[in-house]
Amino acid sequence: MGKRKLPFGYRMEMGKTALKLQEAETVQFIFQQYIDGASFRELVHALNGRGVPYITGKLWNKNMVARILADARYAGADGYPAVVEQSDLQKAEKGRMEKQRPSQKTDAQKVLRQLSCRTATKSMEQQVLD
Repeated sequence: MGKRKLPFGYRMEMGKTALKLQEAETVQFIFQQYIDGASFRELVHALNGRGVPYITGKLWNKNMVARILADARYAGADGYPAVVEQSDLQKAEKGRMEKQRPSQKTDAQKVLRQLSCRTATKSMEQQVLD
C-alpha cells in the first residue's frame, strides 16, 4: 500500500494528523486574503513571495490556491485539525460562487460552435450575420 500525501498544512505525528505550523499559517493567510477580496492571481503572487512552497521546487499556481479554498478538511472535516473556522470556509465558497461567470453565449454562437467544432466568438458571429 502506497503512502497517501496529506493536504498542505498537515503532517503525521505519532500516527495522528497534526498541523504543520508554517504551512497552516499560510492556509490561514490564503483564506483571509481571499475573503478580503484578493484574486487567485494576487494570492499566487503573494504566496510565491512568502517563501513557503506548496511543493518543494514548484511555484504556487491558481489551481493550488483553488484546491485549498475548496477543501473542507481545513475547517476540521474528516477528523483533521481545523486551520480555519467553518464560517471562513463558507465565506470562501460563497466568494468562489459569486466570481464564477456563467457563459453568455448567444444562440448564434452556440450553433456556430456546433457547426465549426470551435468556440464561436462574437466577431465570428458578426461576420456570419453580415
